[in-house]
Amino acid sequence: MPERLLTTSDVCERLQIGRTALHFGSRDGTFPPPIKIGRASRWRESDIDKWIARQPTTAPGPDGDSTPAAPERTAS
Repeated sequence: MPERLLTTSDVCERLQIGRTALHFGSRDGTFPPPIKIGRASRWRESDIDKWIARQPTTAPGPDGDSTPAAPERTAS
C-alpha cells in the first residue's frame, strides 16, 4: 500500500500551525523536509507522525493549562 502524502493544509491543520511556521521549520531543519512533486510540497504521513512522537510533552498544570509557568522573579 503506498504511503499517504499530506498537503501543506493537511500538515498545518494536524499540527495547528500556520503555513509560514511550516515553511520555516522545513527550511531550517526543525521539521521534516517536504517531498517536491512539481511545484507542490508534500509530507510523508509517517514522517509527520514520527516528528510528533519526538516532541516533548508537558503535563497539564494545576489550572489545566499545559503551558509551563513563567519563572518567578526574585526581588533584586
